[in-house]
Amino acid sequence: MHIAGLSEAVQQIPPALLISPGALYLFFGWQLYRVTLVVAGAVFGAFVGAGAAHLAALAPSGQIVMVVVGGALVGGLALFVERMALFILGGLAGVALAMLATAMFETEVAFLFWAIMMFLAGGSCAVKFTKPLVIFSSSLLGGTALLRGVAMLAFRVPPQQ
Repeated sequence: MHIAGLSEAVQQIPPALLISPGALYLFFGWQLYRVTLVVAGAVFGAFVGAGAAHLAALAPSGQIVMVVVGGALVGGLALFVERMALFILGGLAGVALAMLATAMFETEVAFLFWAIMMFLAGGSCAVKFTKPLVIFSSSLLGGTALLRGVAMLAFRVPPQQ
């Protein structure tokens, strides 16, 4: 599915399904952060389990077991590797910023040095400022979903075909 297909899929969501989660994320995003982390990990693990079961050509009962085990394993693991994942994501964001300024570096060694420094700084900032970043992003996401759902109900915008 490409971006155009994703946009069309979002257009099909009924407004009532946008309002409740939107309001929850807008007002309680930080409290729901760990729940969301575990659910996202469980869904990812279930997909990995389904793929492994498909590759192994298991019977339907074996496929169900693989999906459940994969979901439970990765969902539970998500809480334990949270800080490490945040550090890596922040570090990669720092490296991306360094790559934007690639023309400033005269040698590859200088670029490599500053890329490592930006990785460490970005990772440290992501871990240190987790709460404000989660609050900002969840309120932005929740507010957007809430407003879209209310607008669709208020203006009777039908889902696009």
